[in-house]
Amino acid sequence: MTLAKKACKDYRIPLLAVLIFVIMSLVNKNFFTPYNIFTIADSISGYGIVALGFTFILLVGQLDISFGSVIALSACIFMMMLQAEMNFLLALLAAIAVGCACGAVTGFFVATFRLSPFIVSMTMQLAYKGIALTITNQTPVSVPHPVLQAINNIKLFNIFPIVFFFFLLLCVRLLRLFFLCLSLADEPQHAGEEYGEYV
Repeated sequence: MTLAKKACKDYRIPLLAVLIFVIMSLVNKNFFTPYNIFTIADSISGYGIVALGFTFILLVGQLDISFGSVIALSACIFMMMLQAEMNFLLALLAAIAVGCACGAVTGFFVATFRLSPFIVSMTMQLAYKGIALTITNQTPVSVPHPVLQAINNIKLFNIFPIVFFFFLLLCVRLLRLFFLCLSLADEPQHAGEEYGEYV
């Protein structure tokens, strides 16, 4: 297998993403504009952070399809607390606590009662979504909070949103953790091989 074929096989998803990006840039003249790049980076950041967490769930052989409803419920709690003119940091911590509690409830039923993660997460997805719709009276919650507006106005190189930088930083940290775990997993094997040489 040539080097090019091996690269295409191992990195087909990133190469496909680059190919789509190039094609869209040639087809649509407005695609490669600062505003559109900002919009794409902003969307990638949100979905990417969720995907990073979901990846670790898949790596341990589990499945959780309720994360969308958990995000919605946490966001509703966060915005409703801001709407009630509560402290920004307190609202943020409350939203994080709600997300952790939802994950803990789902994990509790899976681990304690040995239920299927798919069935439990699908059921809890409906439950969390129902709670979010109930507390908001099925109406969107929008608050022009100055802190949120300030964060939204921060741009790296006058193009990328600050959340995109946070997403990249998180990717780097998780990759370092992943490779560290791989190196630690290989150490007992190497130690066993060295021990076998002396026996």
